[in-house]
Amino acid sequence: MESKQTNCDVLIVGSGMAGSMLGAILARNGAKVVLVDGVTHPRFAVGESTIPHFLVWLQILAARYRVPEITTLESIERVGERIGTTFGVKRHFAFVSHREGQEPDPNETILAGVPKALYKATHIFRQDSDAYLFHVAIKYGAEPRQNWRVADIDFAEDAVTVTGQNGEVIRARYLVDGSGFRSPVADKLDLRDDPCRFKTHTRSLFTHMVDVPPFDHMVDWPKEQRPPLPWYKGTVHHTFDGGGSGSSRSTTTRRPRTRCAASASCSTPAGTRSRTT
Repeated sequence: MESKQTNCDVLIVGSGMAGSMLGAILARNGAKVVLVDGVTHPRFAVGESTIPHFLVWLQILAARYRVPEITTLESIERVGERIGTTFGVKRHFAFVSHREGQEPDPNETILAGVPKALYKATHIFRQDSDAYLFHVAIKYGAEPRQNWRVADIDFAEDAVTVTGQNGEVIRARYLVDGSGFRSPVADKLDLRDDPCRFKTHTRSLFTHMVDVPPFDHMVDWPKEQRPPLPWYKGTVHHTFDGGGSGSSRSTTTRRPRTRCAASASCSTPAGTRSRTT
């Protein structure tokens, strides 16, 4: 039985935020795009906290390449209308210092507000944002493949041929690998260091939680020692000796629940191999 072959201008491996946004832009402007991913949408992903520079680039990309849907992610109002109520408000970046066995000192905190022009910024719920952009790419003509895993890559002077584990062969003029740390291109070209050149003794963890009380409710500080913006309306980084953690919140309007995305990095005993979970 002969393997099915598909020809395209651009093959994008990975349909997360970057891959799907690129797929939408290219398809909208006439390229034949195939967008593949090893799993299906919606799926777990991290990277929720936006910054002003990112929001400005969303506006630039949307206007330059005529994909107005991209600007949905810059506004909590548009997110609520077009995606759902799982996103949160992003109005600041904050840092709080902690010492073991002591209450946090309000004089050892920093809160930097986002410019008022960007007050509609969001904490992105990646499960929903990535699925939204994936369907935007399909709307503009990108050809999707889900549960499609790369088995082999063959590079030639004028094209690249990628074979899937299902036997399908895709031949493209250009290949974009947006699959993240499991990059099949890095594997094919042996780009990974083994052993890793970074000699650190750390661990990084990330997770999503629900019904976590906001930091505002955890500290008993007088009003004059509290910042002008609520802690829960931004990204709060908690630092401690040997590490730190960051959290961003979203509050749904259709049910009384809050979602918290959290990540943490900390030191581990010397001799323990560095790893990200």
